[in-house]
Amino acid sequence: VHGKEEAEKALLLDRINPTFEAYAKEVIDSKLQDNSINDVTYESYESNLNNHIFPHLPKDIKVSDVAAYHVKFILKSIEGSRTRNYTYTVLNIIFQEALFEHLISANPCQFVRKPKHESEHAEVITPDNYQAIMSEVKGTQWEYAFNFALHTGCRRGEICALRWRDIDLDAGLVKITTAQKKTKRKGQYEGTTKSAYSVRTLPLA
Repeated sequence: VHGKEEAEKALLLDRINPTFEAYAKEVIDSKLQDNSINDVTYESYESNLNNHIFPHLPKDIKVSDVAAYHVKFILKSIEGSRTRNYTYTVLNIIFQEALFEHLISANPCQFVRKPKHESEHAEVITPDNYQAIMSEVKGTQWEYAFNFALHTGCRRGEICALRWRDIDLDAGLVKITTAQKKTKRKGQYEGTTKSAYSVRTLPLA
């Protein structure tokens, strides 16, 4: 009986003050389960935690013991500004949840400036590029896929998920509602578009 009580007490303490690693995994798992994030985003969060966050924190550190200097140390260990910015976002999401659940009294990220990331402007295809690409694939099945992609601006996952029911040739319209995706956990599957705003109806050339 005594051993059972001790085990239950230990379990309760772990729930009241979990390790950062256990809690971070719990947060992203719950977000996936309640559809706050999709499988691709989940895998991205998971990869960031495993590659850039967990290795730079003391083993079994409690979520309540992570301080601003830990966050700074993690960010300093990352070379790319884009990854630093993203890692800060992941940490902030986890600590915001911990704050909401009263597991911590303050979010350590609020005492660390969010790393800046200068967005790179995407290169726009030129008429010469277009003609060069189309001449390379002319006469092949790729000609149709490239032509469709260049005229609609659809993502490749969206194109791969298209069905005849999505296309209205009489009206000259195509509906984009799904996308082919691939994750380590699920393999290749048909899912939602990148965001709710990506669901759209486009005119066909």
